[in-house]
Amino acid sequence: MKILIINSLYYPNILGGAERSVQHLAEALNSAGHEVVVVCLGTEASIKEVNGVRVYYVPLFNVYFPFVNRPPWPARLLWNLLDIYNPVMARRVSKIIDLEKPDVVHTNVLLGFSYAVWWVIHKRGIRLVHTIRDHLLFCPRSTMFRNGTNCKTQCVSCRLFSSPKKMLCSYVDQVVGISNYILDRHLSEGWFKNTNRNVIFNSFRRCDGKINSIAPDRVRFGYIGRVSPAKGIELLLRAFLSLENGAESELLVAGEGEDKYFEKVRNMARGTNVRFLGFVPRGEFYKQVDVVVVPSLVNEALGRAILEAYACGVPVLASRRGGIPEIVDHGQTGFLFDPDRQGELQKYMELVLRDPSVLQKLSTSCISKSKEFREEIIARKYIEVYEGKVHPICSHHT
Repeated sequence: MKILIINSLYYPNILGGAERSVQHLAEALNSAGHEVVVVCLGTEASIKEVNGVRVYYVPLFNVYFPFVNRPPWPARLLWNLLDIYNPVMARRVSKIIDLEKPDVVHTNVLLGFSYAVWWVIHKRGIRLVHTIRDHLLFCPRSTMFRNGTNCKTQCVSCRLFSSPKKMLCSYVDQVVGISNYILDRHLSEGWFKNTNRNVIFNSFRRCDGKINSIAPDRVRFGYIGRVSPAKGIELLLRAFLSLENGAESELLVAGEGEDKYFEKVRNMARGTNVRFLGFVPRGEFYKQVDVVVVPSLVNEALGRAILEAYACGVPVLASRRGGIPEIVDHGQTGFLFDPDRQGELQKYMELVLRDPSVLQKLSTSCISKSKEFREEIIARKYIEVYEGKVHPICSHHT
């Protein structure tokens, strides 16, 4: 089968979990014997081969490149209006589709390409699969999070931007959510009404090298990801700094953020057992920590850091937000906490501090759990979707 995958970014332009998930899927499909072509945005037109996958880098036609800077609001307004239906980007994608002649096209994050690509795929009679990886269809910021809280409903501007996309989604033959949460959120708002749907979690590769081992002298808590208010980093710092036995623990923060906010959180932790590592290769990070904390305030579509931790045998303390509870077995692979309940995260941090041996038991379960997310298993599920062999409705939505 020849599969053409479209995503805003692709290796080496990795900003977040979506890019890594798409790359892992593309390479797993290639390893399974399928011909895989990827179309993504680039600063200039080029074609490269990345680990056996042919990748087209397509120049963006819009008022600015959104992954580099954040211009004033008038430019952002123009950008978002054109990104609803961008005929120039649709033509550029059309040329690649006509050249490659795929059996199926799999769209993911379409930021920059616009939803006009759904029309050009449908017009050619090619099977179209779309994976929902965030709230981008609802919200130009992709988070449905504003002023420190999750949006229960769309604001007026988001509704205006999303209405045309909602009409275009009827061209999708099969929609996949990376969690029941993110799929149900769209279905409940009337998206993909007559579209077959399924839920397939993201994949993650086996951990390279030595699996994590518990430190004998102190518990090492870890956070990896963007340092931003929505990710709950302040909640984590407050909990850590309030621990009764904080001297027997350490918090490692891997990631970067906006300069002013990053300096704020660094000042919160100055003179404590908190170490800010900046950018660290993920495989190296997970070998340095005993438990990963995912304190998200935002409703995450899934929570990729959890899958990465499992693959290295690292338990998690994760917030009950979005799709996160779907992949954390409470008391077996870690613990779930409500970020709105004061002291609940601190309670679980103190639990593992009092009895670090519990981490070893959790670690064993994490390694076992990680097998569910192996690349070859997730790729096989997508192949069934491409071939139309799945049940029409597999989410929790009714």
